[in-house]
Amino acid sequence: MNSKKRLAIRYSAAFLVTAAVTVLFAIWQGAFEADGNPELLLALCNAFFAGGALALLAGLVTLLIKAGIFDTLLLSFGQIASTFKKDPEYRGDRSLYDYREKKKNKRRCFWELIAAGALFILVAVILNIALTRINEVRTVF
Repeated sequence: MNSKKRLAIRYSAAFLVTAAVTVLFAIWQGAFEADGNPELLLALCNAFFAGGALALLAGLVTLLIKAGIFDTLLLSFGQIASTFKKDPEYRGDRSLYDYREKKKNKRRCFWELIAAGALFILVAVILNIALTRINEVRTVF
């Protein structure tokens, strides 16, 4: 499978998962039982924002992990867990440098989640602007 096809699959999967979370939030908000246009827009705005925020947060956490922000913490937990191993000779990585060098090429950032989250939040902002305009028109009349 070529890299463009794999990239398209990864982005499609990220958008589908974010869309599924958005639909679940929309059902929870009662978007499909809304009586009028403003209630529907409010429920959809909340659902798009929640789905996009979760995807964006997950993508940003992977970006932080790739940057090595949590290396010290992960190494500490790994060394604590290695004390419970049966093999007394195995104690994992001894230094933070060794740990970082071993993990450097294995980590990747999920830019697909960041893109999907940003797009869904953009849709939520557009829906929020539309909702605000509808409410302004309603208050005038």
